[in-house]
Amino acid sequence: MSISDSFSFRIPKSRASKPSDPENLFRSRSRRSAQVQHLWAHQADVLRSWHSNHVDTSDLALELPTGTGKTLIGLLIADFVRQTKEERVAYLCPNRQLAHQVGALAGDYSIDARVLVGRQASYDPNDYNAFEDSSAVAVTTYSAIFNTNPRIKSANLLILDDAHASEDYVASLWNVEVNRHEERDLYFALLDFFKDVIPGSQMWNLRDESTPSARTECGKIPSHIAQSRQAEFRDYLDSALANSDQRHSWSMIRGHLDACHIFVTWPSISIRPITPPTSNHPPFADARQRIYMSATLGASGELERITGVRKIERLPVPEGWDREGTGRRFILFPDRSLPPETATNAALTLTGDATRSLVLTPSRTVAQSVIEHLGALSPSPAIFLAKDVENSLEPFLNKDYSALVLHNRYDGIDLPGDACHLELVFGLPGATNAQETFLLNRLQVHSLLRDRIRTRLTQALGRCTRNPTDHAVVIMSGPRTLDFCIKSENRQGFHPEIQAEIQYGLEASQVKWPKEFIDTARALLKKESGWEQVDQWIRDERDSYPQLEDEVAQTLMTNVVDEIDYAEAMWVGDYQRALEKARSCADRLSGPALADYRAWWYYLAGSAAALSIERDNATHLRGAVRELFDRACAASPRATWFREITRLVGFDDTEQEDEDLLLIVASEAVERRLQQVGIAGAGFETESQAMIDLLDGADAKTFEQGLERLGLWLGVGAIRPSGPGVPDGVWSFGEEAVLAFEAKSDEQPTGPVSLSTAREAQGHIKWVESNMHFSGSAQVSTVVISDRKSVAAEALPNTEALFVVNLTYIRQLGRRIASTARSLRTQASSTSNEDFRRVIAERLKAEKLDPRSIQAALQWNPLNEYPVNS
Repeated sequence: MSISDSFSFRIPKSRASKPSDPENLFRSRSRRSAQVQHLWAHQADVLRSWHSNHVDTSDLALELPTGTGKTLIGLLIADFVRQTKEERVAYLCPNRQLAHQVGALAGDYSIDARVLVGRQASYDPNDYNAFEDSSAVAVTTYSAIFNTNPRIKSANLLILDDAHASEDYVASLWNVEVNRHEERDLYFALLDFFKDVIPGSQMWNLRDESTPSARTECGKIPSHIAQSRQAEFRDYLDSALANSDQRHSWSMIRGHLDACHIFVTWPSISIRPITPPTSNHPPFADARQRIYMSATLGASGELERITGVRKIERLPVPEGWDREGTGRRFILFPDRSLPPETATNAALTLTGDATRSLVLTPSRTVAQSVIEHLGALSPSPAIFLAKDVENSLEPFLNKDYSALVLHNRYDGIDLPGDACHLELVFGLPGATNAQETFLLNRLQVHSLLRDRIRTRLTQALGRCTRNPTDHAVVIMSGPRTLDFCIKSENRQGFHPEIQAEIQYGLEASQVKWPKEFIDTARALLKKESGWEQVDQWIRDERDSYPQLEDEVAQTLMTNVVDEIDYAEAMWVGDYQRALEKARSCADRLSGPALADYRAWWYYLAGSAAALSIERDNATHLRGAVRELFDRACAASPRATWFREITRLVGFDDTEQEDEDLLLIVASEAVERRLQQVGIAGAGFETESQAMIDLLDGADAKTFEQGLERLGLWLGVGAIRPSGPGVPDGVWSFGEEAVLAFEAKSDEQPTGPVSLSTAREAQGHIKWVESNMHFSGSAQVSTVVISDRKSVAAEALPNTEALFVVNLTYIRQLGRRIASTARSLRTQASSTSNEDFRRVIAERLKAEKLDPRSIQAALQWNPLNEYPVNS
């Protein structure tokens, strides 16, 4: 047989005929799935608007709510550009599972797309070359573009799907994230590297593995201090990260440490610029056009901050979708009326009524807690994690009575129809990385992050309602989630239908018993008789809710250009320009609602000036550094971190300023405590009564737990060490005073304070000095808590720096702070975020529950002046 008998030449596809517009392209796809018969009117409108006005717009955002068919829109634009301009096109997804999903949809639409995920070296050559020669669209992940050596690096058009979710994927290229659990030795080595600039009580909590309060600790290494140690720091990380997965990100930032910030939290230490320098990354920056698709874009410039792009034009939401959503969510808030543990149990009990449940959490810690609770159910559901659905949701979908538990992921999980009718959102997605944790929890920059929180919650709510007939019960669990949704100023920025769904949930969740809450959820889950009235109420109610623009959104949007200019100037070492841009940002952020963010930008301006002095010998800026840091303190007098910075640069604070600082620290901590247990809901009463019950107990261990909780409520640095010979508690008052406790709650009041008690108390002073990282000026004393009325004569030589208070005082102190905190809660809903901490400070001072008053009361009675029992 000759070659000609079996061989036929491959004839290339003709490119002579090109579609005139995206709609024509859709109509020409004769092999598309029978289920895709036509374009919806709004899809055609978006495609026409792009084709008529934005074919060459460099950065364009399409706001396409859940259920609008944004994937088809994106793929049609991608394929139209590929064919008509013969350009390379990459369609980016947050993860592999979504990339495979988009690839399958492209097949349904008869669009030639090739999924390129996994190891770049293992890409199918035919698929990769199809992208390279513009004969197919590449569908891949953000990580394929944002890495140190991307193989997909010459795309002319980038389609960024779920663009709101791209932040961590984009930022990761310039972010060294040292995880406490995965890189433990390095984490603690970095703590030691900066131990002299981390306050003692904060350092203790960062090191501690057991204290629950430690999980909220967050801080930032001052930029000028990090810069002064830059050479040593760089040499150390060059060695420490040589064989780590972090070495790639480190290679991107090691030459630009002046532009980076070091954020320290309990779970991780992050080293990163505040905005990703994407203009310096050719695979992204060199694209002719970038199209960002998102279900909600926000109005304050968050998309620009996330992507490092100065200006992104926006197409408005398609007409009609500005008021109506897809499917129906029945939202419920168990913390509205139930105590925290009861609320958690009620929520998780519902998984027994659902074939499958989706659980979304903000952190690994919360996810692990949920998994433990689910494992305690009888029977318990099969648990699936992110790694189990990395490539496909099929393993989860093929298993009845199962729960998919994810952390820090609010998008990219599509569960339409009967795939999943129960969703549990545990915890507010307020801060998903170390930088956000610092800005939100430490500096209280609510104005900046409020839009991001709404975006994440909106995404979370759309996971199980992808089509018009879908329905899901969504349990919004946690006191901070309730606090966010219960405030009208936060709800007003949501889509009108979501506002109505939240309002129904807030009212329906006002129950007396857990069973009432569970019965309500079960009835909605099963769509029992009467659910139509609920659905109709929401439909009627949504028309009365306008979607109001956040009052500060326009200012934040206007500011974003200078913010990115600042970040880019820092990246290239132009400190003078960075100073100019940072100051411009701060001056523009006027008004009380933006005070904390204004303080942040004054701090960044001051840091840029300090760096210019150090490197460029710009001595004329010395006065500017002091002025800018002073402005930061004045703009946000409630945020203690700015005061700490002024001390570290050698400013001479007055005694009055020191006193104010202790009060500010306390009011900041009390506010954080109230947020943890819930401004609204039953969590506060449960927690405050638990503290009182613990203090009333005679058992030593019980009383020590109560003592720690009391310190946390008073806003002092309270810890409870573990191990032999340690204090029963330690309270710190800034860096100037530390009180250790020797508690004798289980001791009879008869007889004197003994020699052994005095010696033990003296030992606590030495323990604190040896084990805790307070400054050398901190005065350490021990307070003996005892109802005994005298001291043994032989104990007197061991009573220096020892004080004594009775149990009654400590127990009354617990009741007083509980009563004051209860009163403060009633003021929270009528007090703005900007004013609430000031109100707390004033109340603490008025009730003599401020740090100075507490310290004076605890040190009022020296043990060496006690009556002597001879």
